[in-house]
Amino acid sequence: MARLIRLIALVLLLAGPVAAQDRKEVDLALVLAIDISGSIDPDEAKLQREGYVQAFRDPVIVKAILSGNHGRIAVAYFEWSDAWV
Repeated sequence: MARLIRLIALVLLLAGPVAAQDRKEVDLALVLAIDISGSIDPDEAKLQREGYVQAFRDPVIVKAILSGNHGRIAVAYFEWSDAWV
């Protein structure tokens, strides 16, 4: 868990300078931290990725995002695993 927290902090630290240059208001800041450790085979990992893509293309989800005050969300997606994978 400590590794995950360090990784999230690193991602946020690296994203900071970019965000400061072009800051836009969003309705939701979503971080998707995906475990693709040894218990997840490549086919399963691919299926998970495709599921996230399909979810963001779903008309209900798109409508929900666009209906917010700012009509946009920020999404960070990263995959993490054990050191030996």
